[in-house]
Amino acid sequence: MTTIAGAGTFGIKDSYNPMIATFGNPTGIAIDKNGNLFIGDHLTRLIRKINSSGEVTTFSGDRSYPNNYGLVDGNGQNAKFNRPYGIELDNKGNIYVADEWNHSIRKITPSGDVTTVGGNGNIGNQNGNQLNSSFNYPWDIAIDSVENIYIADGLNYVIRKIDTNNITSTYAGIMGVTGAINGDALSATFNGATSLSFNKEKSSLIVGDAYNQLIRRIYFEELTSPIIRFVNKLNDSGLPTKFGTKFIKPLFY
Repeated sequence: MTTIAGAGTFGIKDSYNPMIATFGNPTGIAIDKNGNLFIGDHLTRLIRKINSSGEVTTFSGDRSYPNNYGLVDGNGQNAKFNRPYGIELDNKGNIYVADEWNHSIRKITPSGDVTTVGGNGNIGNQNGNQLNSSFNYPWDIAIDSVENIYIADGLNYVIRKIDTNNITSTYAGIMGVTGAINGDALSATFNGATSLSFNKEKSSLIVGDAYNQLIRRIYFEELTSPIIRFVNKLNDSGLPTKFGTKFIKPLFY
């Protein structure tokens, strides 16, 4: 265990020496193909970068802390965020940000141009295009192999999806309903999902369901044959002694 950056105090200090740089409650990290780290620096409302040499810089966001909050698109330090939480990179090097207190999803190109791809800035649960869609404290992001975006929409208690046409839909969970029910994705329930990860090998989405104290899995493809899961031993006839469970559509596991 080593510290690669940060002096251990709150701040926005950039530096060639990573040990004297400061952060403000970093909550999201993504790593590009060149080994650069990008950090959602939550309370300073910035996106920070640590390059392969260890230099810490501000990649995006207004540095006039503490009055740097806002929902402003633009290039580099002309853009504004409000508590960026989870971040993720796509295959083209674009950074996607769950902008928690702006209730929106932001995109940062490799050249630093920031745009809003989901959410109109207001708390809500509307699906549709960027101007009409709304979120309720989005906490994390994952991107699949064809660059659909999945969002842990925290206080809506669902997983949302933004497709490649920037159209938002509900992907898993029941809007506004808490619980820990497994089953078909749109019949399952969550309680404050705070982290997501795309598992390419398993073609699934892993969910950190924080308030349920659970790790959940959503399969992207419906399996072609039933899954039988038994909670205890089979008898001599090959049947469960009790509590057999049969899943015909295991979209959510």
